[in-house]
Amino acid sequence: MLKKWKRRRTSENVKENIFLRYSLIYVLGGVLVCPQVFGEAGNSKFGSLGKLVDILKIGKLKTCGDESSSIISPQKGITPSPFLTFAGIRYLSLSDIVKSLKCSIVLNNSNGFAKITKGGATVQLTAGQSYILYQTSKIYLSHELKFNLGNILVSYDDYLKVLVPLLAINLIAEKTPVLKTIVLDPGHGGKDPGAINARLNFSEKMLVLQMAMLLKAELVKRGYAVILTRETDSFVELKDRPTKAGRADLFVSLHLNSATNSSAQGVEIFTLRRTKNFSGNTFNPWNLMAAYSVLSAFEKTTNFSNRGVKMAEFVVLKSLPCPGILVELGFISNDAEAKKLADAAFQRKIIQGLADGIVKYGENLKKKR
Repeated sequence: MLKKWKRRRTSENVKENIFLRYSLIYVLGGVLVCPQVFGEAGNSKFGSLGKLVDILKIGKLKTCGDESSSIISPQKGITPSPFLTFAGIRYLSLSDIVKSLKCSIVLNNSNGFAKITKGGATVQLTAGQSYILYQTSKIYLSHELKFNLGNILVSYDDYLKVLVPLLAINLIAEKTPVLKTIVLDPGHGGKDPGAINARLNFSEKMLVLQMAMLLKAELVKRGYAVILTRETDSFVELKDRPTKAGRADLFVSLHLNSATNSSAQGVEIFTLRRTKNFSGNTFNPWNLMAAYSVLSAFEKTTNFSNRGVKMAEFVVLKSLPCPGILVELGFISNDAEAKKLADAAFQRKIIQGLADGIVKYGENLKKKR
């Protein structure tokens, strides 16, 4: 899996006001007393000594000047204030965020757990974790959630690029894309077999090609134009695959997972690492919307374990001119799951889940427009 991972990677604004009431920071008998931030009294609470040290690394807190955001409409006025900076990363109080996004919240200060709801959507957050639970899916964050003075802290990046798209998509200022043409990218091919299950004589390159062909037929039936990056067992350079998406509205790369632990199982979907300056990240809100739509539909039809929406720096996603996701359909290294992936009857469930998720994504775009 490590080799496969390496093959797919090259390497691995808004006006805001600060309100900070300083108190002493000192260590006495192993007790750390932290600044009172957000105007609330109480002691800092982190899960480990390593996290306790984080509070000592707070950089100089200052009022930021105006920063334009291409994500948030400036008229909306939804940027919470104040924020706190830890080692150069800006964080917002969850209590301020829920007011800004008009959510309901249940907060357990004793263990740094919170549940926020808006409409029919539910988000669970736990301090110290690097993901949130949105409905039943883990959505991985760029920065770990922190807990300070009775407040869960969410990084400003994750607020803009995760919570706003999931809970307040109407606030996204960027032009909403349409969904008419889809590029399907069967991973690997030719001299690159991808992952292999030698016990069952299955190769990733052939199974994903089979499913890409079936998915193309299903999507065409549902009224979409579909382009394949390869239609035979041929090798296509990673850098050449995104060029097929020149006139497309969505790019979906299909792969099978593999692990040294043969019991590993389930589906996971990747978007680009959101903090990196790749052209594919121009579509961050839509990447996340597509990933979640496909993941939830796939889980429903296949009953595969849901491993969440994750981030990586896959070459095929970096330079995309449209929204894009990479789907790890299941583990070829798990014999039971591999047999399902190769079974014609079960493949129909897989195709239905993928197609349903893509259609759902398109419907969500229409609602936004």
